[in-house]
Amino acid sequence: MDGADVHAQVPLDHIPRGRRITGTFGFQWGIWGIFLIMVLILMLAGSGKRPALFEIEIYVSLFVAGGVSIAWETMRRRHPTVLVRQDGMIAVYRKRYGDAVVSRDRVRCERIDLIIIVKVGVPLLMCTILFTAIAVAIMGDEKRITAETLILLSFGLALGASLVSAAWTTFFRKHLRVPVEGSRWIAEQTVLVTREQCKRLFAGSGEG
Repeated sequence: MDGADVHAQVPLDHIPRGRRITGTFGFQWGIWGIFLIMVLILMLAGSGKRPALFEIEIYVSLFVAGGVSIAWETMRRRHPTVLVRQDGMIAVYRKRYGDAVVSRDRVRCERIDLIIIVKVGVPLLMCTILFTAIAVAIMGDEKRITAETLILLSFGLALGASLVSAAWTTFFRKHLRVPVEGSRWIAEQTVLVTREQCKRLFAGSGEG
């Protein structure tokens, strides 16, 4: 067992914070989880009669999907992937435990594909404006606020928040592709880091 292997087994709490490269996240799971819970609340508030079976199934589905999304958002923020550079290698910590030690050339930085960004971002922006404008127009015409228009408005706002989150993670974060050892399903994991963190991780290697 070499020095790098030993280092991977050192508890994360024993690694100085200044040496840790801690992954960050966007807010997509939280945004859509909150949206689904809001839809559930608005549907329940707007229902004036005993729900039918299919309505109960919709309520349960919204609750489960929204709850799982919010729970996942919370859990991943509590246990981010941490990278630690040592002696030309990178130790990978997942859920606060040493998962693997890989050479720096196995951790690569993804390039931004502007064509895909435009293809996804423009329609998302248009839908954000469309649904928000429709909801506001309906509320203005009817002079009242209903559960349906609030759901429509919430959808437009969720789309806008999703677009902002996507833009933030795309243009203000570096996307590192980190190998996942011993997994049958996932070969690599995307870890978001700041530009300064990326420079620290690859300092002297000609990457980043």
